[in-house]
Amino acid sequence: MSPGRIIRKKLLFCFLVLLPGVIALTPLSWVTPGQDEVEPFTFCLITNLTGYHCPGCGLTRAVFCVMHGKFSDAWAYNRLIVIVFPLIAGLWIAWLAKLGRELRKQTK
Repeated sequence: MSPGRIIRKKLLFCFLVLLPGVIALTPLSWVTPGQDEVEPFTFCLITNLTGYHCPGCGLTRAVFCVMHGKFSDAWAYNRLIVIVFPLIAGLWIAWLAKLGRELRKQTK
């Protein structure tokens, strides 16, 4: 397989991985969870089925708040945001850096 074809395949893979993330996060970034909501919307299956909060409850709302720069609200929703958000962002950046190094290596 030629180097050009390998690069095209990797770029296509990047596009197919990043596009759904961008498509999912763009509309979510427009939503700001309200503090005055009686029962805020949740994606948590455990909460939706049982009515009880799991340790991850509030994490989605906390991510929304971080995306809008409301760090104190994020902390109030779920304190795990201090660990989870930087970890996920760091892993994603590391993956992109590794992919970039591999692409540069193959073009030489």
